[in-house]
Amino acid sequence: MKKMLPTARGTVFPAGIPQLESRTVNVSWLPRAYDLNNLVFSAFLQHEETGNVFQARLLDIPQYMPTDVITGIEPDLAQLVSVYPVPADGELMVKLPAALPHPVICKMYDAFGREVIRSTFDAGEQVKRFETQDLSDGVYILEFETRQEPVSRKKLLVVHGQGR
Repeated sequence: MKKMLPTARGTVFPAGIPQLESRTVNVSWLPRAYDLNNLVFSAFLQHEETGNVFQARLLDIPQYMPTDVITGIEPDLAQLVSVYPVPADGELMVKLPAALPHPVICKMYDAFGREVIRSTFDAGEQVKRFETQDLSDGVYILEFETRQEPVSRKKLLVVHGQGR
């Protein structure tokens, strides 16, 4: 498992870092469901275009839990959500990966960025049914938001009259 902080792109310094100068990056991450005794941290300075790594550090026996180190990528909520049927025709089922202990706000946007559906999965609720018969055929974006995780998005397709 990897987690990149603060995002998969890391922290970008558009003007670069002059020689003999340093920069501090402060990020935080709360590891969930991991054996903290088996975590390894690595940080590196990499040229964004060429991919050359200029400096790297590995901390494989941490005496403390640093919060300012890049550690990889983990899937966001939208990647774990099941959406069916796709394409949708009349209704859409959205299933969270588990019954979560906190609410999840789910919004659907059309191709123009207009919010067309908004609903909340209550704590413990795992499946919701959305009516799509009044939506135009096309691509839509489902957006998921919780207080514990950043906003994540998933594309879906609505096509009417598939079974006729």
